[in-house]
Amino acid sequence: MIGSHGTTFGGSPLACALGYHVLSRLSAKEFIANVQETSAYLQARLDQLPTWFPNTLKAGVRGRGLILGLGFKNAEDPAKLMKMARERGVLILTAGKDAVRFVPSLNIGRAEVDHAVDVLESCLQAM
Repeated sequence: MIGSHGTTFGGSPLACALGYHVLSRLSAKEFIANVQETSAYLQARLDQLPTWFPNTLKAGVRGRGLILGLGFKNAEDPAKLMKMARERGVLILTAGKDAVRFVPSLNIGRAEVDHAVDVLESCLQAM
């Protein structure tokens, strides 16, 4: 149909300038280094949880970068954990039937990582 692929702001000077600005910030070496450092820190914190909750969690952390997941031995537990964490202000997602995944913002800091993992730990203890 005529005009079915049209857009109001696509290709406008403002949209292009904004896209260039965002991509420039995301590709800055300092930003990438911070994302890598935070990812390693989050992974290290999550790596501890299966050793503390071996009856609930599968060993290891899945994923790359800041998109990480924890596997569960019982397929009902990820939904329970997601609900409990959400009630405590931490948003996580289920991933399939046996896992939860973490997809934080690229600019997340250590304090937010610590808060999120501390909440997860308290939820796992309550399960």
